[in-house]
Amino acid sequence: MAKTRLLIFCKAPVPGEVKTRLIPGVGAGSAANIHARLATETIGDCLAVAESLPDVQPELWCSPTIDHVFFQSFKAQLPLYPQEGADLGERMANACCELRAPVILVGTDCPPVNQEYLIEAVHQLKTHPVVIAPAEDGGYGLIGMQSPNAHLFENIHWSTQRVFNQTLQRCQALDIEAHELAEIWDVDEPTDLDRWLAGVQPS
Repeated sequence: MAKTRLLIFCKAPVPGEVKTRLIPGVGAGSAANIHARLATETIGDCLAVAESLPDVQPELWCSPTIDHVFFQSFKAQLPLYPQEGADLGERMANACCELRAPVILVGTDCPPVNQEYLIEAVHQLKTHPVVIAPAEDGGYGLIGMQSPNAHLFENIHWSTQRVFNQTLQRCQALDIEAHELAEIWDVDEPTDLDRWLAGVQPS
């Protein structure tokens, strides 16, 4: 039986190009560091899930290339792949549909998507064609498919409050049952940053 591929979609932590809505308050460098810390936590959680569930294979899908030192620091722990496509939907479709195997795609800026949440997603995917994690801002932070379908990423208005509902509509149009996981939130705005930092344990 094919392993469930756990695809971690991540941008390189380049100052000025990530977490741009946080930059006015914390600066470009700090925003990039926040992005890197969130991504590191997500990658760590995915690796831990793979240790506890042998039928899960984590992969790091990098943008714009795999060459950034941040990505290279993980190459001994999991395979690295470049994201390819004109927009987010095309990049996700290309990654998900490359192999005909169950797949879960996850972003790197949703603190609630921890080990427990990921394990629940893996278990739910065994009995549902699609699992999806709705986000408070109208998007989603995780999507899983028993049989990857590129059509689920077509004609979606990415980075808007319509993403989740449009994706559910695509599922309905394709007659695919979608199981909604618990609602999550991501770190985009200053208030999100405060919310995340309030729950972070001192290092």
